[in-house]
Amino acid sequence: MTFKELYPENFTNDDKIEFDVLLAQSLQLYPQFQEETWLAKLAVIDYIQKKNGRHEPSSPEFVEKIRNMYVNLPNSYETPLDNNENTIVVE
Repeated sequence: MTFKELYPENFTNDDKIEFDVLLAQSLQLYPQFQEETWLAKLAVIDYIQKKNGRHEPSSPEFVEKIRNMYVNLPNSYETPLDNNENTIVVE
């Protein structure tokens, strides 16, 4: 099984790739976010939205919405149809 990331609805495929890259870099640079990854995800989402001109200043409602999206929703997983020999399956 592999983890499937949750993205905001208005993210394009390019936004999703940029999100994944920036999140990985953020978590490497700031390991203290490992326990609260939703904070790093919030910062990356905020950056991408501002860069694309689709974002207004963060309100408490926006922050709570992002927090709920990552903390309160169950993790979603995908099961690959074909496992190759280099794939590790975690259950």
